[in-house]
Amino acid sequence: MLSVTDYSDAAILIDRTETYVGGFKGVAIVRDRRESPDTIQARELFLANLNINNHPVYPGARRSPLKKNLNAQERIVLSHKQNNISLDFIIPYFGYEIASYRYRIKERSNEWSELGASHTLSINNMPYGKYTLEIEGSIADSPKVFSRTLQLVFRPPFYLSTGAKSLYLLLVVLAAFVAVRITKTRIELKHTLEMEQANRKKDEELNEAKISFFTTISHELRTPLTLLL
Repeated sequence: MLSVTDYSDAAILIDRTETYVGGFKGVAIVRDRRESPDTIQARELFLANLNINNHPVYPGARRSPLKKNLNAQERIVLSHKQNNISLDFIIPYFGYEIASYRYRIKERSNEWSELGASHTLSINNMPYGKYTLEIEGSIADSPKVFSRTLQLVFRPPFYLSTGAKSLYLLLVVLAAFVAVRITKTRIELKHTLEMEQANRKKDEELNEAKISFFTTISHELRTPLTLLL
């Protein structure tokens, strides 16, 4: 507590961090301990809130992709139905409200999208895949850049998942195997039928030859007997 209790109306601002206020019993020095933009070391932005399909999500909640505090996560895994998200963030320094932000999704574009003073970004209708979200913020009159990187994974629907594609491949291979087996069986059956027909034809020809032979022999034997009679 300051020992000076009665102040005059006069005060002197020495610099951005010290103010001298005169009083009847002395001078009070008020020091601002906050960091100035020029002395701030580059640190990450603070991720504040996450909304999915216009609904806020919290760590540990039912169907929530957050396993822990949002700001502690480096990777968020979402379903293909959770492809509309909004994210709030801020540079965590009290008193520096004049800030500008921008972001980009590297896999979609290398160009930055400027947000100005808005500290909320929205991403809608994201196709399934893996993305790297980069957010940058800066404070007026300061060269420092505050950045944050967040991995976003949108899982595909089941019918397009790796497991489903493996199943499709297995079914195609199985169908090809069955088709080959059926074709091979048909060829073997056709060959068997052709062999049976060929053997049957040979048997018929052999029988006809036997009949013709015996007919000829019978005729030859009857002719001399007729002459003798």
